[in-house]
Amino acid sequence: MEVYASLRIPEVWRYDGREITFNKLASRRGYHSIPHSAAFPFLTPTDILRFVDQLDQKDKNTLVREFVRRAKGAAASYKPASPPKKSETPENPKKSKKKKSR
Repeated sequence: MEVYASLRIPEVWRYDGREITFNKLASRRGYHSIPHSAAFPFLTPTDILRFVDQLDQKDKNTLVREFVRRAKGAAASYKPASPPKKSETPENPKKSKKKKSR
């Protein structure tokens, strides 16, 4: 994973023969596991593993078509979390209004 970090690859998916993990680059400290893909936020490792587990049972073209169909359906129904209001972000703390002295 050090090579990927040195190349600044933002997300790496790893399959160890049993499970899939999504890993996101966290500055210079390397990668940490994430529950959803940052590139495809509607996908989880379980979604991918469901198709990988069928590689011995179905031909690859059928699996790819099924995966694309499922991904398109998931993407169409995916609703990202609403971004915080500008006044709620740490970069824009609420400013206190000062009264003008007369």
